Amino acid sequence: MRTLLSHPLPLFGLILAVLSTSCSAADGIPRPIGLLSDYGAVLDHSGREAINARTEQTERTLGIKVYILASWESPLPDVESFANAVFSAWGLGSSRSLLAVFLRTRGDWSASVVASASTRSQYGAIADSLERRIADLVLHKRVEEAMLALFDGLDEIKRPVKETPARVGATPRPRALPPAVSVVLVVAATAALVLLIHRRICPRCGSILRAGRSTGFPGGRGTVYSCRRCGFRRQR
Repeated sequence: MRTLLSHPLPLFGLILAVLSTSCSAADGIPRPIGLLSDYGAVLDHSGREAINARTEQTERTLGIKVYILASWESPLPDVESFANAVFSAWGLGSSRSLLAVFLRTRGDWSASVVASASTRSQYGAIADSLERRIADLVLHKRVEEAMLALFDGLDEIKRPVKETPARVGATPRPRALPPAVSVVLVVAATAALVLLIHRRICPRCGSILRAGRSTGFPGGRGTVYSCRRCGFRRQR
């Protein structure tokens, strides 16, 4: 180490080599062309318009900026590493964003989806869910359909509804009973009322019958209902 530090030229060469390696790796990351970066020439004019319309719709409804990259070159060994490197290089981690990378390698396509921390906190494992949704289409090289399927998956996500705080002192409204339960209760109440009228109301004068016990029944004691006004009696 002392020998290296005593000769600045080799040290300068080492630093230059490290910097050149870093720069060459960074140069392999493509720069974004808006939200849609079709370096792989996957889409025609109408396809680009359709994808741009879907990105605008998703940002408007879910508040997520969706970035799409289609590329034929990658400085990294797999699509997952490439997608994470692009996500970091484009500075997407500071906003509610989503990046879908479609990479062609030796005639085959692969895809990876990366979501920012705020997107994951709001919508959970959204990136994994979308990757599973488009995997079969990507495997069969139907990349444009896979891009559209990505947005179809986003359309199925509902924005979380914030609960409205209850007003202080407000009385909660009672929940309405199902119609069938209401009918049963009305019938039961009517039957109970009819039974009460039959047993305790005098059929002659309409007065309330007085109930009493009597031993003059075959087999033991029974109940006698009598009316003080008209003398009506009924035994049970």
